[in-house]
Amino acid sequence: MLFNFLSKKYQVIKPRYHNFGGFYNSLFYGIYISIKMKKKFLILMYPLDFFYKKKEFYGTNLVISLLLKHSLKCFILSIFISVIYNLIYVISLIFRKIIYFPLITKHDKIFSWGSENINQINRIVGDKKIYTDLYREFSKEITKKSHNNLNIVLGVKDTGFSEKKEISVNYTAEIQNYKKTLKYINSKNIFVSRIGEPLMKKFDYVNPFYEDLTRKKNYFYLSDNAFRNSNFYIGTGASNLALSRLYNKPSITSNSVAFLRVGLFDKKNSIIFKKIYSLKDKRILKFEEIFSKISLCFEIEFGKENLERQGYVLKDNTSDEIYNQFQDFYDKKIYEKDIPDSKLLKEFKSMRNHYIKKYITKIDLNNFECMICNDFYVPDFYLENMIS
Repeated sequence: MLFNFLSKKYQVIKPRYHNFGGFYNSLFYGIYISIKMKKKFLILMYPLDFFYKKKEFYGTNLVISLLLKHSLKCFILSIFISVIYNLIYVISLIFRKIIYFPLITKHDKIFSWGSENINQINRIVGDKKIYTDLYREFSKEITKKSHNNLNIVLGVKDTGFSEKKEISVNYTAEIQNYKKTLKYINSKNIFVSRIGEPLMKKFDYVNPFYEDLTRKKNYFYLSDNAFRNSNFYIGTGASNLALSRLYNKPSITSNSVAFLRVGLFDKKNSIIFKKIYSLKDKRILKFEEIFSKISLCFEIEFGKENLERQGYVLKDNTSDEIYNQFQDFYDKKIYEKDIPDSKLLKEFKSMRNHYIKKYITKIDLNNFECMICNDFYVPDFYLENMIS
């Protein structure tokens, strides 16, 4: 009854506090829906059912900051509904009548990043302008102005992370392959903050222009703050790239496997992809071959087993590729201006859009990223070996 009553004027959001990437995406799209439906938003704080799953909460400082900027009334109401929510949860545990708790956790008026919420997004999604305007609006609320001196955040999801979260295995990369680039960046007196979680591998690297936040006790707060104060991001995709989008920071993404679901909306973002090696033919597949196999385009994002079963393995970007990508991005100042698409990039985007239109009516996609609206930059040195 309470949430039905509130839903007339408010969108209630329950961010996924127990998941790094899920937290940012659920918060962003919850606010997105509230804007589109012309409602104010309320945010559940410290939901105990998430704490029960994982003994920590990501990003509560950001939630409090957003609510206070939104309105004092919304902040107070959010505290009130959070108390009610947690009270019902505790009562359910005490009396072991867990049947009552799903009535509130799965309430259709609460945005919590479930499949029903994805469908809700799909019904509202429009065109590229909606996304870019929203990213700009959202980042204005949460982003501090970057310093005049360049600051970069480095985020490499490595195999240490994938041991705990297997779904992320294809997004992982070896951080040692970033050392050459890191040395080059630091030689320019550019400060780099490594972000992530304690699950990440230990990385032996010492430089006065480098700090590793993954080993700090309050790593989430420090990583979040480093992102806000940075000029751009370098590293792997997935949840780290979600932060780059939300904070409206240009990015240099390597080792991506999101061939179609790129999730970028600005040409100030450079991206290169992992290569797919055919065990049968003993060679690297070209983009046309990747796009023509629907299983390679989508299943690749969710685990290596599907890929290996088909006779393929992923090849990470080399140290030189990562280094050349950064040099291209830095020398051309792509983070400051839009570079016109080269002939190769136009060909790649045209090919990609062709297959998106082909597949989008054939399979059930959670197309919340609005793939056809994506925009990005890929350097020619990478494309020339990947396009026939």
